[in-house]
Amino acid sequence: MIKIAIIGGNSQVAAEVSLYLFHNKDIELVCFTRSEYSSVLFKLTSIKHDTIDFDDAAGVARKLNQFDVVVDFSYPSVQTGNILQHIQKNIHAIIRGMRPGSTFIYMSSIMAFGMPENSYQIKDYLFPRSTYSFIKRKAERFVRSIGGKFDIKAFNLRLGQVHGVLQGISQNITESLAGDEIFVNGSREDLTNTVFASSVGDAIVKCGRGSIPENTYALVSTEQWSLGELYQYYMEKCDLHPKIIYGAGVNTGQKVHLSLGAYVKSKMAKYRGVLESYILFNLQSLAPYIKGYWRKKSVAIDLQQSQVNDDKKISFHLLGKTPGKIVPDINSRPEEILASENKIRTLLHGAVELKLS
Repeated sequence: MIKIAIIGGNSQVAAEVSLYLFHNKDIELVCFTRSEYSSVLFKLTSIKHDTIDFDDAAGVARKLNQFDVVVDFSYPSVQTGNILQHIQKNIHAIIRGMRPGSTFIYMSSIMAFGMPENSYQIKDYLFPRSTYSFIKRKAERFVRSIGGKFDIKAFNLRLGQVHGVLQGISQNITESLAGDEIFVNGSREDLTNTVFASSVGDAIVKCGRGSIPENTYALVSTEQWSLGELYQYYMEKCDLHPKIIYGAGVNTGQKVHLSLGAYVKSKMAKYRGVLESYILFNLQSLAPYIKGYWRKKSVAIDLQQSQVNDDKKISFHLLGKTPGKIVPDINSRPEEILASENKIRTLLHGAVELKLS
């Protein structure tokens, strides 16, 4: 029996991972949230749950030192300049409260490789191009450092685009299958950086049981699914077979001549993440004004793009071979994924029917 605690259990990914782990009779699972209000799903499904207050060091230790594995899915809802400070404070409270020799897993996303926010090709950047990756890399280094000080086995997992019963991307793809055509960026053979919630659960168990050494890992399906395989899975599952048009939305490389002012603005927009991370992160008084300006521009562009694409909805995916170390041999075959998703659906439907009765 392995005891696993999920921190931030009410997040979309953590909730489904918890539903998957709940089926494993060799796992004792408890999900922690910041308030009882966030525990509705766990109450419905009879998953053990509790609240946790990171400001109460004694309380954190009392609740966490019984577990073999603690997984942190949390992300603070504070101003950008304060996020890293809050993350480090929470991580310190968690690890200090854990039993020596146990395992801590810190969750981030594959965007920690440093790609710009609007990138559709995965790449490992030396200098991160987004505020998110800037924060997450520093948090990952903090995890490795403090884990060693408290004799805790520390893992950082960078999640690919997570699919599953509760995941927004899965719902979007399923809805798009009902149309006559689907436009998808990339070719049928392009590798996707996707992972299913059940595979995330398998990776957690691998880390907790010592099947892989401490490290920072990317977490994608093994072997990586191609775009063709991804859409084939959804079409067979939903028994829908629209025409899929690959290559939509790909940059043609055509050059556009800009005025000097427009050129400077375009470069600032392109490197917005870098500017936010290395300049605005340390200039808190200026940050709200400049971020507000960028946000207004971004909304205007999104509105313009949506008007252009009213009759051509394009599904975008992060493509390319995943860099760095990858968690090996996780549940990734279509038949395994489908079986896991069916178990989760059965659990959810049963919980809802029981509540209604």
